[in-house]
Amino acid sequence: MRALVVLIVALSAPQASAYDSRIGDALIDVRSGLRGSRVDLSQMVQPRWRAGVTLAHGWSPVRIPVGLGLIVGYEHHQRGYAVVPRASLTASMGLLEDSGLGVNAQLSAGLAWYVTRRLGVGLNLAGNFWGDELKPDVTLSLVQRW
Repeated sequence: MRALVVLIVALSAPQASAYDSRIGDALIDVRSGLRGSRVDLSQMVQPRWRAGVTLAHGWSPVRIPVGLGLIVGYEHHQRGYAVVPRASLTASMGLLEDSGLGVNAQLSAGLAWYVTRRLGVGLNLAGNFWGDELKPDVTLSLVQRW
């Protein structure tokens, strides 16, 4: 019953039908997928481009338990559309549990649906490089902007 109420509220909320990404908008993107999770803290530096820092975490013990790095992202906003194509490239470094310093890099592309102007959900397909393994990844994301 709760899920039905949440779905009805989400669908009846005013859509981001005239979303206009503005320079200076701050964005928090929390992602979780098959290979790990990450939190992106970024800001729109151009109307469609954002840059910031990322905190990554791998699920497997041989991967980077926590990595800190940079993100560059693109969101193709168009007036009148709440579904936004997006892409991002992240690179972070952290300590591997078994072999010292390691790298995590991820190239992802997907869609975000802005339920309201400030809140969105997304689905992304990615190539994820943890330490010395390159694996495909699927992530779900929750986006908050202001």
